[in-house]
Formats: sequence, structure tokens, C-alpha cells
Amino acid sequence: MYIPSVYPMKNRYKTHQQQYALIDLDHNEDMFSNQCGIKNKQDDEEDTDMLTFIWGITNWFLKQGSTGLQKIKYDNRIKQFGAEIWYFFTNAQYWIPFLLNQCGSVLYYYSLSKTDFSTAVPVTNALTLLITYLCDVISRPQLLNSRFLIDHKMFNNISNRTFSIIRHGLKPSFSMRIQNASTKVRFNYEDAFDLESQLKDDERMVRDQFRNYCQEKLMPRVIEANRKEIFHTEIMRELGELGVLGPTIQGYGCAGISYVAYGLLAREIERVDSGYRSAFSVQSSLVMFPISEFGTEEQKEKYLPKLATGELIGCFGLTEPNHGSDPGSLETQAHWDENKQVYILNGTKSWITNSPIADIAVIWAKCDDKEIRGFILERSMKGFTTPKIEGKFSLRASITGQIAMDDVQVPKANLLPKVKGLKGPFSCLNNARFGIGWGTLGAAEFCLHTARQYTLERATPEMISLIKRNSCGKSLDIARQCRDMLGANGISDEYHIIRHVMNLEAVNTYEGTHDIHALILGRAITGLPAFATSTSQPTV
Repeated sequence: MYIPSVYPMKNRYKTHQQQYALIDLDHNEDMFSNQCGIKNKQDDEEDTDMLTFIWGITNWFLKQGSTGLQKIKYDNRIKQFGAEIWYFFTNAQYWIPFLLNQCGSVLYYYSLSKTDFSTAVPVTNALTLLITYLCDVISRPQLLNSRFLIDHKMFNNISNRTFSIIRHGLKPSFSMRIQNASTKVRFNYEDAFDLESQLKDDERMVRDQFRNYCQEKLMPRVIEANRKEIFHTEIMRELGELGVLGPTIQGYGCAGISYVAYGLLAREIERVDSGYRSAFSVQSSLVMFPISEFGTEEQKEKYLPKLATGELIGCFGLTEPNHGSDPGSLETQAHWDENKQVYILNGTKSWITNSPIADIAVIWAKCDDKEIRGFILERSMKGFTTPKIEGKFSLRASITGQIAMDDVQVPKANLLPKVKGLKGPFSCLNNARFGIGWGTLGAAEFCLHTARQYTLERATPEMISLIKRNSCGKSLDIARQCRDMLGANGISDEYHIIRHVMNLEAVNTYEGTHDIHALILGRAITGLPAFATSTSQPTV
């Protein structure tokens, strides 16, 4: 049996007002036995005492944690293959080498137990990775006599308790204790990111109330909306009644909730459909946010309360037919007419969510001084039109269009005065991206839950063809890349590619999925199935 030992402190020195001790690893089983008071016993009895001691130390790890181990993690000084391990310590006592020896054994046995789940020592959260790394180093024979710096202060106040366990012969079945303590933690498919444990009560309340609305009111409508490419405008009023529009804004009829709660809202609505989340995000992050951040008090009083209730619907005009990812090159112009004391806006915006139904639009345009400025345009302004983009094969439950501006006269009172340049639109986009980041998790979770339930309930046939897997997979990859090359137009049926992408998604699944082909190929090559039922045996 390999027992990592620690000689009494030697080569002690001071650096940065801290004490250190250099520790060597060695095959010193006798030292371990003597320190434990184990003499003239058979090997199996000796192991029992050692395991009892190890369990005492391990139990302390579970309950107390370790400042030293945390220090290692954050300093990133553990390397798995041969580097020194650094621990800090202060006020070392004479018994520390003894305790370090035992803790080395704890880590060693934990390393061994990784190969036997029935006796695995449980170690929680942050400690798991650290102790695993430590075990991998300690248990490598080629690393004997490597030097380690150990944090001694983490062992204060535990020696008496540990010694008591040994002296009083507390020897419960080690394997039983370990088995009871190492109950397997099952993956929670309903909360894959363990968000529940991290949320506050008010955040859970906001999420649960909005989830009920989304599942009871939006889910029954989404299939029809997607099939017929319809956005039900009454949804904006319903969201307003719930108080979830512009939710992070303080005052003006807005809820003023945290950004975490806002993310939870986006997650729940996109659990139903990305199109609904898109309409929600545009209203909150791209219309209400810039008015709140960059608008005058008069603008806030005029627009925000009605936007918060859904009485007004807004849109955000930045993307243009020739300029998407390079907004600094936008072509929409805002010319100041000195005689009429108004800005004259001319230009076109494209792929604008909510534009066909919008009452107001936040438009970004270049002024005479080449600075990009924001303007609030209203539906009633002459020369302001918003044709709908038809034939989308994505985000069909939201409405998308263009914004055409032909000599639209915008009073100076509608200029957002507190921002110039790309800071304005980029601030809005960053706010919206926060919601998108949360929202897409909701869509992914819905897909995971649905697919998991479906695959658990449905039995699938076995045999499929090799050529179908390769041809379908490659064709789908090609179609997706071609759709990307067309930019926003890639989802328009006018160019046909999106139709092929959507069709190939189905073709890739029917008559045997891509992954089923991989399983069959693996069995044909190796003679081994990926899994076997209780009544069948793998063939070699």
C-alpha cells in the first residue's frame, strides 16, 4: 500500500511575512502506523483503523471547507503533471506533520475510490476539482520526493476531534458509511443550470407568475401564429397589464425589477417562442431603454407610461439594406432645416421587428456634422411608412418590416439629446443582448425537456443506410452555410435557401436520424453495440 508521508517541518523560511514548510512525499508506511498507534496488527485491521481516521478527516473536509484549498484554486497554482503545489500557513503547531500525513492518505484513498463508485468518498462543489488534482499528483510514483507547500492553518481545531475518533475505537463499517454519504446526485433536467438555488424569493415570484401566463396564454396561440405568420397585437397589452414591459426602468409606470428578474422574464417567454421574446425585447430594451437613458424628462413623461402599458408599440431602426454589422456606415440622413426648425430624415431601415404595427420608432441617423443621433418618430408623421416583410421562415410569430423615410419632418423636441455616436445604439443593443442571452436558454431548455420525454417514451427501429447519414448531414451543413452568406435575406423565401434548410432538417431526421447512423456504423466497425439490453450480450 502506498502511503504519502510528511517529514517533520524542515527547511523552514519566511517570505512575504509568511511561514512555509517544504514537504516531501515518501513510502513511509511505518511512520503512519506508529502515529496512529497501530502496532502488531494484521494488515486488514490496520487498514480498518486507517480508513476510520481517513473518514474523520474527510468528514471535516465536507463540513468545514478549506481556506488553503480555496487559495490554491484562485491562485491557479495546481498543475496536474508534476508542478509544485503551494499552500499558505501560519502558526504551525508540532502536530501538523502528523495531520498532513493523514490528509495525504485521505486524498490518496479518494484517488483510489474514483475507480470504485460503491466506495467513493463524497467531496462537494469547489473542493472536488481541487482534491482530484491533488490526488492525481500524490498518487503518481514518478512524483515521489516532489516538494509541496502546505497550508497548516486549515487544520486548527480539528486534531482533538480526529484523535478522539481513533482512541475510542469508533469503527463503523467504512464501506457502509461511505456508501451512505455518497448518494449519487441525479442531474435535474428541470433546472439544468441550478438557477433555483441562486434566486431570491421575489425573483422566483416574478418568474412563476410570468411562466403561468406564457404557458396558459401564449403557448396555445403560438402554433397558429407561426403557421400563419401572425403577431397578435393584443399580446403587448397583456404584457403591459402584467407590468413586464421596460421592467428594469424605475418609475413612469415600470416595475423597476432587477436585471436577473428581467432575464428570467426573457427566459420564460422564449420558452414559448423566440418571436414573442423578440417583440418583448424590442419594446423594453430598444425603445423604452434609450428614451429612459438618453431622452428628456418631457420625452419620458410622454412615451414611457404608454409604452409600459402596451398602449403604444415601438420599434428600433438601425439596420439598413446595405449596412447591418457596420452601423457606423449607415446611410440614413438627418438634415437640420434652419427655416422650418425641424430635422428632415431620409433613408430606409430593414428587418425591423414590430415596425408594421409600431406607433413610434427610435431611429438612428447621421446628422450634418456626421454624428449619429437618435430620433423618436411617430406614426402620424408624413413620409413615414413601414411595409411588412412577407415570407419569413423564422421568427414567424413576430412581425417584421422595413421603415421608409421620405422627407420626414421631425421636431427638435424628438431628438434624444444625451448621446452622440455609436454609444447610443450599442448601449441599446447590449441591453437587448442581455435578454437574448437569457431567452435562448429558455428555448434550449424547452427543446431538451421535450426531446428527453419523447425519446424516453418512443421506441425507434434499428436498421438505416450509411449513405443517407452522410448525404443528409453534409447537405444540411451546406444549406446552413449558404443561408448565413445571404445575411438577413437568408430567411426570406424569395431566395429559396431557407426552404431547403427547413426541409433538410426534417429529411435529416426521418428514415433514421444522423445519430442512429453513427451507432450502426460503430457496431459494424467494432462488433459492439453502443448499449445492450439486459437480455442481450455484446458480440465481439
